[in-house]
Amino acid sequence: NEGYITVTAQYITLLWEQHTRVLATRHLECRHTGVKIAESIKLITDEFHIPRVVAICTDNAKNMLTCCQEGGYTRIPCFAHTLQLGINDGLKMGHRPKENREGPIMRVFKSCRKLITFFNHSTPGKAALKKEQKDRGVKRPLTLVQDVATRWNSQLAMTSRLLELKEDLFSVCH
Repeated sequence: NEGYITVTAQYITLLWEQHTRVLATRHLECRHTGVKIAESIKLITDEFHIPRVVAICTDNAKNMLTCCQEGGYTRIPCFAHTLQLGINDGLKMGHRPKENREGPIMRVFKSCRKLITFFNHSTPGKAALKKEQKDRGVKRPLTLVQDVATRWNSQLAMTSRLLELKEDLFSVCH
């Protein structure tokens, strides 16, 4: 639950080879305002003697828009994040009227989250799920995966793990 900033550099060599390098990951103790993020990026690029930043790829958060304006950076919106926002909007709509924005798929995700939250916060529940897997001969029991609103593929990871542990969950819950 702490804030960090990671700055990566992507570049093409004179031989047209694409490279990506992590320049720095830094702890941000301040609020993540666009101004503070722009200052952090400037400090890191100065530290690495980078004379010019061509563009920055960011999510669609307002603080990142402000960061690019403040720093004078050309912003490239992250395609995966933009796609996830569109998918989430589509999932919210479902077959419900506009005044009730929780469609059938979102209700399923909500139920999945409740189940995962129970197992993540219940010591006996977590132990029972682990025991069920070990009784089945699993050497390294799996844990449930919670989706995260800002991770574009986390709903897939969450539902895949639930399906993988379906039989164990049924056994523990009955």
